[in-house]
Amino acid sequence: MDFEDLKNKGIILFCGDLSSVGGGERVALEEAKYLEKRGAQVHILALRFSRGASFNGAYKLDVQVIAEKSFRKTVPIKFIASIFDLRKKIKEINPSIIISQSVDCCIYLYFATLLTPYSYSTHIHGTIFWLLSDRVYAFIHRKVFNEIRESVIGHKQFIPLKRPKMSLAKRLKTELTAVLMYIGVRKAKKIFVLSNQMRWEVSKLYGKEAIALKGAFHPQVLNYKPKLNIKEKLGLEDKRVILNVNRLDPRKRVDLLIKAFKGICEKFGDVALVIGGIGPDEGRLKELANQLNLAGKINFVGYIKEEELWDYYAGCDVFVHPNWADYAIAPFEALALQKKVVWSTEMEIDETLEGNRHIFAANPTVDDFVKAMEKALTTEVTEKNDMSDYTWDMYFEKITRELLSVMREMGSGLSGYLNAEERGKLCLESTIQRELKRGPYYVPHECDTMLRRVGTFKSLRGDERVLDLGCGTGQWSIYLAGRGFEAHGIDIWSDYIEITKNEAKRRRFHPLLVIGQAEQLPYRDDVFDIVLACSVLEHVSDWKKTIAEVARVLKPGGVAYFSTTNRFYPTQGEVNGFPFYSYLPQKIKDWITHRIMEKNPARLDYTPYPARHWFTYHGLRKGLVRVGFTRFYDTFDLVKKDELRRRYYLLKPILPLLRRFPPSFRNIPLSGTLIYAIKG
Repeated sequence: MDFEDLKNKGIILFCGDLSSVGGGERVALEEAKYLEKRGAQVHILALRFSRGASFNGAYKLDVQVIAEKSFRKTVPIKFIASIFDLRKKIKEINPSIIISQSVDCCIYLYFATLLTPYSYSTHIHGTIFWLLSDRVYAFIHRKVFNEIRESVIGHKQFIPLKRPKMSLAKRLKTELTAVLMYIGVRKAKKIFVLSNQMRWEVSKLYGKEAIALKGAFHPQVLNYKPKLNIKEKLGLEDKRVILNVNRLDPRKRVDLLIKAFKGICEKFGDVALVIGGIGPDEGRLKELANQLNLAGKINFVGYIKEEELWDYYAGCDVFVHPNWADYAIAPFEALALQKKVVWSTEMEIDETLEGNRHIFAANPTVDDFVKAMEKALTTEVTEKNDMSDYTWDMYFEKITRELLSVMREMGSGLSGYLNAEERGKLCLESTIQRELKRGPYYVPHECDTMLRRVGTFKSLRGDERVLDLGCGTGQWSIYLAGRGFEAHGIDIWSDYIEITKNEAKRRRFHPLLVIGQAEQLPYRDDVFDIVLACSVLEHVSDWKKTIAEVARVLKPGGVAYFSTTNRFYPTQGEVNGFPFYSYLPQKIKDWITHRIMEKNPARLDYTPYPARHWFTYHGLRKGLVRVGFTRFYDTFDLVKKDELRRRYYLLKPILPLLRRFPPSFRNIPLSGTLIYAIKG
């Protein structure tokens, strides 16, 4: 697939707030320009918009405001109205790609794309600790809060260790929003961040792998010739100019810069500080300049017009960026114009920038910034920067390649929906990729645990005849054969059997493999000592016939191990991005599954055999009794206290108490239904 596939394709860029000027807004508008240049039909949708956010008309793009008529309504009504309006727009546009511009936007897109064939990817332009500081205290993030807060100086400086006081209503809203944000981000097909620090934070907060890419400026800046002499305009021809361009916000640490500039003035008499930008901290910063007797040496020039911005960068001697940030556009633009840059040690220096003599990093303290600014002013740098890797074109080209892979995966906007054969191939590729991530035929932890627990109530010789029902790509079958068991594997999918045979041959283990159906096992009665059915019962056509067949081929006194779905568990891995799916009535689930298989098979990992059955411990046990099983064990019966680690650690002291509860009750909160059944 190449960029030609973008021509005439509908693409939605969804922005929450396009009412102010900032780095995130610039990225969104540059992305729209790039995609239009590639021939795509770009639709920018926003919840709020003002002309100023287009940098006073510098970007000639149409923006559609979602749910504009409900602007004055209460927050819940506006939220619901926005989702319905967004959903309507998506269906009208029928996009091949949807790109969210923030984690907040993911909440709206999650609901707007629910039960539709559409998927979305998202940008996360900054840390949740900056953008959504109240939500970092949410219960869902409690385990990683301290670890992330301790990782960055600015996090510790601006985010208190203890949660600020808030009303109960605000607390509940914050907790709910954090959960919705988590669900929304988890559903995104691709997540794009601007630094490795952010990639790490995303993995901690959302359990998702993000892609770290950087882009900062138009390619024209690399060869830009100044049109305006800024020193002459400001009357600073005989001065060395230190420049800062920022939204004037306390977290930008412009006050630190002003205090450090006081120290620079004591050492140099020919320096001037120019501060560009507007914001809520402007009054306080001007008052600070007066208090330090710097009013005549600091120029607050206000908002800098887009057409003059590069002239300001080109006209300065040193650009200073003390911000609490790991990435920002302004200092990269200054570097592209061959300027010396002083920035905080929180800014990420990647492989391309490593050793760059134009960069002077300093800890965000007044003394360290004085030293770094002094060094920058007195150091002559003659070598040229090669910043071509950070142009918008390079940045969006990499992003577009990732988005094109999503288009191919979804089968959307290319050649119609995927047929059964294509779904099967993609399912096989998806499964193989998952197994490769685990390592080349890793030791199946669940299989090893199962054997150990069976050994607590049944003596195992180590050469028993074991059937791996629904063996898939054969990890369990090969592992059991390697342990000395007489391992048999059966699966309905011939491709899986072929993969297992090849791997078994390579490892010189020899499980006996056949193609067949779980409802009609090709074995004699009473031949197996153990039958394993891990993640099988939910996928078969008739689970009752399957357990009857398991009972038939199992010897008297033999053990059957079943691991399957739990109807009561709110999240599940069978239908991606669809919490509470198992709570729905069966007919509705069947209808939804049919629609997803037709229009969005990626939600089912392309499997031609999606989950059809959702169990309770009581219901499955009742079915097993009917076919001849007489004794049963569950996880709580067999688990040992020293096996309870991580999130289950707190169960240690109450394990004896839990064992007194009926199995049907104590298994309700578990993510799956697990039973060891012994044939009578």
